[in-house]
Amino acid sequence: GSSDLLAGTDEEHLGAVRARESAAAAVAEASEHFRHARIRRDRESRADLAAALRPSVVAGQPCPVCDQAVATLPVARPTADLHRADAAVAAAEDVLEQARRAEVSAVAAERELARERDRLAGELERLRTVLAGAPPSATAVSEALAGLDALAVAAEQAAAALRDVRRRRDDAASAIEAVREENVAAASALWRAREPL
Repeated sequence: GSSDLLAGTDEEHLGAVRARESAAAAVAEASEHFRHARIRRDRESRADLAAALRPSVVAGQPCPVCDQAVATLPVARPTADLHRADAAVAAAEDVLEQARRAEVSAVAAERELARERDRLAGELERLRTVLAGAPPSATAVSEALAGLDALAVAAEQAAAALRDVRRRRDDAASAIEAVREENVAAASALWRAREPL
C-alpha cells in the first residue's frame, strides 16, 4: 500500500544519502591526490631548476642561488620529467572535477528524493485524514450499501404511495367540485321552482 511506497521512497532516499556520502569521500580523496600530485610536480620543478643550475656551479666560486662560496660540487641528479609531473597534475585535476560533478549530482538526487519522500508522507497523512471517517471494513461498506438500497426501495414505495394519495385527492377534489356543481344546479332549480309561488 501507500506505507510500502513511503518505505520504498525512504530506502531510495537512504541510498541517495549513501551515494552523496560516497561522492563526498571521492571528492576528498581526489583532492588529496591532486594536492600530492602538485607537491610532486613542485619537487620535480625544483629538481629541474637545480639540475639546470648545476653546470654553472663552480667549486670555489659564489653559488648562483645563495651567493656563498661553493666548497664542493653537488652530486649530479637525473633530469626531472616535468611533462610527466604536469600530466599527473592535469589527470588528478580531471578526476577531482569529475568527482565534484558527481557529488553535485548526488546532492541534487538526494534533495529530490527527500522532497518526494516528504510529498508522499504528506499525501499519506492527507489520505489517512480522509479515510478516518470511512467504514472500517468491506463488510461494513456492504452493510451500509445494503442499508442505502433498502432506503431507496422505501423511498420509491413512499413516492408511489404519495402519487396514489395525490391521485385520490385529485379525484376527491373533482368529486367535491361535481357535488358543488350539482348543489348549485339544484339550488338554482329550487329557486326557479319557488319563484312562481
